[in-house]
Amino acid sequence: KAEIPEMWSKLDDETKKKYNDAAEEKAKEYREKLKEFQTSDEGKLYIRQLKSTSRRNKVAKAKDSFLADMPKKPNSALKNFMMKNAKALKIKNPDVKGADFRKLLTDKWANLEEAEKTEIQNAAKAKQEEYEQKLEEFKKSEN
Repeated sequence: KAEIPEMWSKLDDETKKKYNDAAEEKAKEYREKLKEFQTSDEGKLYIRQLKSTSRRNKVAKAKDSFLADMPKKPNSALKNFMMKNAKALKIKNPDVKGADFRKLLTDKWANLEEAEKTEIQNAAKAKQEEYEQKLEEFKKSEN
């Protein structure tokens, strides 16, 4: 690495100028292509998405920093059911993926006996009430 600056310093002015001109030409070409991209529909979409992602990341970071003690919202009854049954259903249906797999789980939920469904819903409701109580306490505190 230290050899490169030494090699550069040994070059004559004409050779250095050749390399500097080539670098400037490449930089100019890059700036033109960048400007062309930024004014294209694809470029504008990319920039919007980049800004949106940046904003979301800033908000998430701020929430993590300033609202670390804020209680986490509990899962719904359906989500709890899905998490509990996903592994077993995946073993029975290894070829089913994505939305189709989710549909299998929701169908299984829809066909669940009322007593079992009510039990899961009551547990989720209790956790939701507990969350709401903790959230109220959090809002009243100096956070």
